[in-house]
Amino acid sequence: MMNSPNRLSLIQARWLQWTLRRRAAAPPRLRRAIAGFSLLELLVVMVMIGILAALAAPSWSNFANNQRVGAAQDAALRALREGQSDARQQKSIWEVCFRDTGDNVEYSVHRAGNGGCANALWRPLLGEARALVQISTGNSTFTGGGPYGVQFNSRGWVATRQDGTQYAGNSANVGGRISFAIRDRENLDYFGCVFVDTLLGGFRAERDDTCQGL
Repeated sequence: MMNSPNRLSLIQARWLQWTLRRRAAAPPRLRRAIAGFSLLELLVVMVMIGILAALAAPSWSNFANNQRVGAAQDAALRALREGQSDARQQKSIWEVCFRDTGDNVEYSVHRAGNGGCANALWRPLLGEARALVQISTGNSTFTGGGPYGVQFNSRGWVATRQDGTQYAGNSANVGGRISFAIRDRENLDYFGCVFVDTLLGGFRAERDDTCQGL
């Protein structure tokens, strides 16, 4: 009785013979098609691939920029919630600060000290995309002049600064906002921001046009 490997080899040989006979019996045009692609056909396919890649590149770039700004926005929102939660749990004033070093965006969640962000323990806000995103200084209304920060009191409400003045720029926008954009490309509409827009410390995430202007 024929064992399995020999039987498989016989089947493969018969299949190959059948394929060769079928190819030999085919019309010349069909035999050329079976033989493969011509150089001209390959060149046409390569040109088409190049055109499609060129058309897809801007869309991919837009998608990637939106994802990076969205990641910064999400990370900032988590930091603010962390600071508010720590303030409630520790029954003391906690502060959330953000700064841009020029090649990285950093943040800190810490117990408030004397002076804005004096007790900051800085950490990168983002992972691999940290050098590609910046704080949009013209569209951020958290207290600045250096790091951007906001404080929460023991109830988790937006607190006052150590000198007794309110962090808010006005009563309609109590906590202000922190905004992010693609580094060195603030003229593009890729913005992500987080508002602290109630005295009780309510958060609101927005994108693009809503993040611009003071």
